[in-house]
Amino acid sequence: MSQNVSTYPFGGGLDTNSAALAVPPSYLIGAMNYEPLAEGYARVQGHERFDGQTAPSKAKFTTLPFAAGSSPIAQGDTVTGVTSGATGIVITAPLGFAGGWDAGTAAATLLLGKTTGTFQSGEPLSVGGVNRAVADGPPLANAAETEALRREYDILAREWQRTRIGRVPGEGPVRGVAVHDGEVFAWRDRTGGDFLEVYRATGNGWQALAGVYRMTIVQGSIFPPLGATITGSVSGATASIINFVERPGSDFSLGTGRGFIDVVNLSGTFVEETIVIDGASAFKGREPSIQRTSAGGRVRTISHNFYGASDRYRLYGATGSGRAFELLPEGVAPIITGMVPDFPQRIFEIGNHLGLTFPGGSIQFSGIGDPHTYEVLLGAGEIGFGTDITDVVQANETAVAIFGESKIAVLQGNDAENFVLDTLTEEAGAEPDTAQRISRTMYLDRRGLRSLDATQAFGNFKTGTLSGQFERYFRVKRKAGAEPIGSYVCKAKSQYRLMWDDGTGLTVYMGDKKPSALPFSVGDMRPFCFGGGEVEDGEALFAGGEDGYVYRLDSGDSFDGEKIKAFAITPFNHFGNPQMDNRFHKVTLELEAPAIARIGITVQFDYGDGYQPVAGDQNFTVMGGPSDFLIAGGGGLWGSAIWDQMYWSAPVESRAEAYVEGIGRNASFIFATEAALDEPSHTLQAYLVHTTPRKMRR
Repeated sequence: MSQNVSTYPFGGGLDTNSAALAVPPSYLIGAMNYEPLAEGYARVQGHERFDGQTAPSKAKFTTLPFAAGSSPIAQGDTVTGVTSGATGIVITAPLGFAGGWDAGTAAATLLLGKTTGTFQSGEPLSVGGVNRAVADGPPLANAAETEALRREYDILAREWQRTRIGRVPGEGPVRGVAVHDGEVFAWRDRTGGDFLEVYRATGNGWQALAGVYRMTIVQGSIFPPLGATITGSVSGATASIINFVERPGSDFSLGTGRGFIDVVNLSGTFVEETIVIDGASAFKGREPSIQRTSAGGRVRTISHNFYGASDRYRLYGATGSGRAFELLPEGVAPIITGMVPDFPQRIFEIGNHLGLTFPGGSIQFSGIGDPHTYEVLLGAGEIGFGTDITDVVQANETAVAIFGESKIAVLQGNDAENFVLDTLTEEAGAEPDTAQRISRTMYLDRRGLRSLDATQAFGNFKTGTLSGQFERYFRVKRKAGAEPIGSYVCKAKSQYRLMWDDGTGLTVYMGDKKPSALPFSVGDMRPFCFGGGEVEDGEALFAGGEDGYVYRLDSGDSFDGEKIKAFAITPFNHFGNPQMDNRFHKVTLELEAPAIARIGITVQFDYGDGYQPVAGDQNFTVMGGPSDFLIAGGGGLWGSAIWDQMYWSAPVESRAEAYVEGIGRNASFIFATEAALDEPSHTLQAYLVHTTPRKMRR
């Protein structure tokens, strides 16, 4: 009898709600560490620690043979070519060692990282100014005698580079991470816990910002221009102005100017004295003090230009444990609202006003175009929400959605004269830090994943449900006691991602007619906060860890040096007749794969009730038995791929086939992987099942 071949493209994501016979074959009834995309289900990318230095996954290595070794060269040593001046750091103990140091006959190959220049064959090699050996051949960059050896060296280089990436200095978790104007910033409590310090990621790791000093102005007669140098008439101290805020009632033309300036590059010690600008007495200034942010809390940020000038696009933040702040190039400038205590929790922008939320449901907004002004006469104001606020998100270009635990409202308007807070519901709200905007506003409440959609009527909104087929997933999470800790958006993949405190999360793909979702894990990492934005190489997503590291998400091929394990379980497919026995012969998996991808395939019959032999092991194990495959792939279409990133002899699409022997009314297929540390992601596109019908069960 000829075989029937049934083909099922992957798509639709997790279905935990439908009856077993009703789940479409392209969906999944269980999964971990696959993510839904337009083209199928992709194994999740990795994450790796970050501080601005070269990422571990981008580490390069150089091999350099040596001979006539007379003094040991050890891991961590910096080797210098005496003739060429080239340098490199030894990644691991010399490879293939022969001879002896004492006899001056030591010979081996050095595996070097962070190489500069080009070593020359025959030149002396020194460590610490002492000649240790002689180069015995040309250096080779990212190459080895075999592909297996090259991959081994590549993994060693990655792990060596990983050890060079540092934590954000300080103690406790990373309390915030943000991308602003292409740069990455992180916040962590200073050791001792007396304040929160901000760091910038650089090519040399995390660098603390120098700090900003604030000087109060009284009796001013000359307006202090940005960039000007001030000089103390008594102390002779100098500094540069980087920020100025004028207070109500100020009039420099009358000699009654008042406010404050933020200054940097201090030289000397100011006292309360007359301040001179360009040789003229400008104002009376009080002794400046360095500005700090209180320790604790969680840093939530926005970026906006309130002032109009091209160089005043700034980042603003609130922590819940101290004053809000404006991030200047050299440090933070606190924002004083007059609230007692002045500890805003969340931050937003509306109509060029800076908005802040406070415990108890107070919503405050600054004067228009001035995030430091909170006087009513200058356009600032306050609106009561009526309950504690759990999240704030920009619902569209003219409205801000504000969430409480059991209330949702939308703030709309342009200024204090026409701001209106419209209550949508007082029966449901959002879990803290779960609201995001990705084509629509999404948030998690006690019933599942919800949306806030603009209606046809201008300015109105309505709530709707998004969890649909995977709503039961949220009920299981709640029953297990897992609490959401945050969310973020991956714009490049049209994904909303939600994270729980048990180390797992849910990826929701929003690029189709209806959302599809699959769960993921993060290995040993325990995130505390999330952030992201555009950097030099595109969209970058970050997690601030409880261990003090910042991790770049969707980066690298491992969970920061831990292998990625993933599986996808299809529904029990009855192939058109739930009472018909079928003999199963073969399952074929089509996928887009890198040069080598290791995929395991196993099958369960009749809802997994009985034992049926298959090729290998019927029980579900990740990577074990004859149904595991090494998949050749990674091919590229000519003209659309980049050299050195594709294997041109490999096929564009990959295929894995497993011959199975079993009889049942239905079957579920499990595809699993335990990726090598340098194995890129693959995408499951479709699966084909070869069957022949047997008898009808009556």
